[in-house]
Amino acid sequence: MLTTELDSDGIATVTIEMTDRPMNVVDFPLARALADETAALGARVDVRGIILTSAREAFIAGADLGVMAEASARRCGFAEAKAKVRVWTDSLRRIETCGKPVVAAATGTALGGG
Repeated sequence: MLTTELDSDGIATVTIEMTDRPMNVVDFPLARALADETAALGARVDVRGIILTSAREAFIAGADLGVMAEASARRCGFAEAKAKVRVWTDSLRRIETCGKPVVAAATGTALGGG
């Protein structure tokens, strides 16, 4: 799902490629993986900055609508919906506060939450 390379200038490139999907989508495993990876890179003294990019023609197609449809079909309650949203917001906050500049090199399409 993620590969990371560190160049000689201390710039880490984190490449997203969801090989089990036709396009990259934001789902809970990806959100957690990106947050974990940027936090780990943020803690390293040899990393000066982080670039997020895609190995695909498109960057990210947005949120995984299958997850949303499944929750809707089950009529998940407020507490469950709030917990799921919390995963997204906590992951984004961890990326934002990792301690290093983080930029997205969006190749091609970036839709919805992508």
